Amino acid sequence: MLELDANFVPARTWLGDVYPATGRPAEALAEFTRAHQLAGESPAIRAELAQAQAACGRTAEALLSLAQLEALARTRYVEASSIARVYGALGRADSVITWLERGRQQRDVRMVLLAVDPQFGSLRGDARFRKLLEEMNLPQVEFRK
Repeated sequence: MLELDANFVPARTWLGDVYPATGRPAEALAEFTRAHQLAGESPAIRAELAQAQAACGRTAEALLSLAQLEALARTRYVEASSIARVYGALGRADSVITWLERGRQQRDVRMVLLAVDPQFGSLRGDARFRKLLEEMNLPQVEFRK
């Protein structure tokens, strides 16, 4: 797709989503940076960018992106699960739970995948996470390594 249109934002974000799973966070960061430049202010892309910044150890940049997301969330709809993902990338479990609970209250559409989302795998043993899944009538999924 990028050979047909190097500025096709969805292809950039899809590629950025794949790179971390293959151990290439710097390439993910490059894709999300480019997607953000092309798309302008998109909360979803800003959140993906912040996660990539955190994965690359660029904590100050990730925190700045997170602050921008939270500011946007005060004036317009931002998926709470997107903010939770950034907190997860920063290793802040309490804030992840807070934002996931907000996502449940907002009926954030991405919350339906919460039980199987690998980005929240580190929380599977957390009683608060398990309670949230139960409240949403989602299965308690265990993953094998």
